[in-house]
Amino acid sequence: MPRILFKLGGSLLDQPGLVGRIQEFAALRPGKSVVLLVGGGTAADVVREWDRAQGLGDEIAHDLALEAMGLNEQLLLRL
Repeated sequence: MPRILFKLGGSLLDQPGLVGRIQEFAALRPGKSVVLLVGGGTAADVVREWDRAQGLGDEIAHDLALEAMGLNEQLLLRL
């Protein structure tokens, strides 16, 4: 089955009715598997603040930002 990759901005996780909107989007693409990549959103913003305050450095900040994206992925899976 052909796939479509859709990047969902992490800031959209705060929007009411998000799951319904994602379902509507997927329904517009019959016969295709929709793959979601969710951004860091507020969780990544926290990492940026920590980096500014604590001087984490690029590598640590990058790793934590990826973990923030993983947290958002887990939220979507549970919704």
